[in-house]
Amino acid sequence: MSGSDEQGQDFAQFSQLPTELRLAIWLLCLPCRVVEIDQFHDHRDPFAVDEDRGPCKWEYTTKLNQRLPIASQVCQESRYIALQAGKYYSSEVPPDVKWEYMMLTKRFWVDRTHDSIHLNWAPRLEPLYDFACSLKGSALGYLAYNASQTQGASFMFDYIQCKFDNYKKRIKMEDRLRALRKLQNAAVVMRVVVIHMTLKDARTTGLFGLLGDAPVQIVDVCDEKRQDAFHDLARSNCGQFTTVAQDLKRVSPLSDQAALKKRLLEIYSPDGTTKLSLYPAIMFRLCTRFCNQPFARIDNRKPRGCV
Repeated sequence: MSGSDEQGQDFAQFSQLPTELRLAIWLLCLPCRVVEIDQFHDHRDPFAVDEDRGPCKWEYTTKLNQRLPIASQVCQESRYIALQAGKYYSSEVPPDVKWEYMMLTKRFWVDRTHDSIHLNWAPRLEPLYDFACSLKGSALGYLAYNASQTQGASFMFDYIQCKFDNYKKRIKMEDRLRALRKLQNAAVVMRVVVIHMTLKDARTTGLFGLLGDAPVQIVDVCDEKRQDAFHDLARSNCGQFTTVAQDLKRVSPLSDQAALKKRLLEIYSPDGTTKLSLYPAIMFRLCTRFCNQPFARIDNRKPRGCV
């Protein structure tokens, strides 16, 4: 009997398991996703030189991350478990935490028992979007409210910066600090690494969920074992045909922790940071479109690998 036949026979026995055990297994198959509540602002000029561009546009991964989990499409039992655990997000929130922003995600699937919420927004974008009253409310307050309904929160390191923090004095610093204090043990994304590979190959790694349907992962900088696995995967997919490089140089956890602490002290002062519970992390994104390869690009730039 061939190896594939043996695997098929073993899998066929799944239907003979007790119903309670099968349902428990399907529950374990549900992904722990990092749900993005807003689209990443991609300000890149398509005619810019490679050094000014990232390795990938993020929109496709964000949309992929909004879909129902794969378990919802396998069988009746798995679909029942998926629909019991999650639902499409409703944008109805209390008036005091409402946030209006044209890049805000209006519809996405969220499992409140497994997923966490992520904010891509940063205050430096306020001058770009604060026109015709299109920007209202506090992004961080909106994040804090949604995080309280799920398993945690994360936001970009760029959010903690002072250049536009008081733009038009729209949101007071005290309000932002109050929202930060509501985010218990929240992750601050220091860097982003994009990994280009097929969904089939991603599933075999187990790094993007058991079924490969958790394409955004946030890893604590102190979890070096998981970091090693993701970075090794990123480097293995930076071949000779890569057209846009990304910096995969590692930074020590102590350096990231020091950078985060320094920025918080600069913005909020020692007294303001006493009750904050934040930790530095790295975001890893799966892109199955190979948009960093020549056949996915309209130009003929010289192929380059990762740094």
